Amino acid sequence: MKQHRLRIKLDEKIKKVESLMWFHCNSNCVFCSWGHKRQGIGGENYAVATINEIKQDIDFAVSIGAQLFSFSGGEPTMRNDLLELISYAKSQKIKNVQIQTNGRMLAYEDYVKKLLKAGVNDFAVTILSQQENVCDQLMAAKGSYQQLQKGLSNLRKLAKEGVRLRFNIVINKLNFQELPELTKNLLKFKPSEIGYNFINIDGNVLNNPKALVPKYTDAQPYLLEALNLSAKKIWTPVFNVPHCLMNQFTGRVVDFIQPGTLLIAKDFYFSIKKNRRKNKDKLSRCRQCKYDKICFGIWQKYLNLYGDSEFKPVAKK
Repeated sequence: MKQHRLRIKLDEKIKKVESLMWFHCNSNCVFCSWGHKRQGIGGENYAVATINEIKQDIDFAVSIGAQLFSFSGGEPTMRNDLLELISYAKSQKIKNVQIQTNGRMLAYEDYVKKLLKAGVNDFAVTILSQQENVCDQLMAAKGSYQQLQKGLSNLRKLAKEGVRLRFNIVINKLNFQELPELTKNLLKFKPSEIGYNFINIDGNVLNNPKALVPKYTDAQPYLLEALNLSAKKIWTPVFNVPHCLMNQFTGRVVDFIQPGTLLIAKDFYFSIKKNRRKNKDKLSRCRQCKYDKICFGIWQKYLNLYGDSEFKPVAKK
């Protein structure tokens, strides 16, 4: 294994390496979990990884046998060197090269062609709403909905067989009731995956959490209905929802089963699975639940916001 500049120590098998390239973005999403970084010391210029540093990250991913390398941010499509870095990842025989994006830059057809030619074969696109005003409000960027729709149209037209399309829905107070209908519309694009990610109480959300974070039990019936539509057809990982609320879809909760994922930024790194676990708490009653050994528990900040009355252990057989 090549020595990384951050002297990374691994104690789990890593299948995915994610490069947090920077915090710059063409949106200012009200739910952005990195909002506190963008507004803190150095602002958006904090932790901007250089092209050579990101190439080192790619080399490190190759040396540990990672199967997927993902470019994230901020918004990676805002970087002028992204195409060169994608090409470099492909030249180093990375099997799957992914970009995580809000989809707005995909509205430019020529740019999508360049991404595909450079070697992107995995697009992870954040989806917020099928209502234009809600999408624009959540992204805090007027016109973002129309750009995203154009971007999805370009992907459908240009992406050939072997290119993976994943959607990540951020579940929040403004969109949870439309989860079933939104899922129906997304399935028309024939994605390989739809992820359901309950909003993280961090970053920009801390400004007014009760305006954005629904109670689990309010969102639960809409999430389960959406999974009834999608789970039999494609992989549908669920993030940040405890097992006790998932009924027949407990197998989609990613806490325990998520493949090892390493996030690397300019001057820090962490295991996404371990980071998720350390920010969750288990209740004393969780020991009575059949999922106790595989469930990471409930976000500490959610318990501070709404308490623990929603959570009841699932009886062991």
